[in-house]
Amino acid sequence: MLTMLKRSAATSPSAMAAATGLSVDEVLVHLKQHVLGGGEPAKSMILKYYVDFLEPGLFAPDR
Repeated sequence: MLTMLKRSAATSPSAMAAATGLSVDEVLVHLKQHVLGGGEPAKSMILKYYVDFLEPGLFAPDR
């Protein structure tokens, strides 16, 4: 699941479930507990994130 998320953070829980043989509920529990730290930000695997705009000038005109 971590490899799938690394490739695309937009991977759906149902796609992860199909790829791993787990149920969607099991995937969500795993993500909440292990990836997001179970509600404890210090234990979260997500340390930072960024937005990569695919279209230059999408929100601001190119100059």
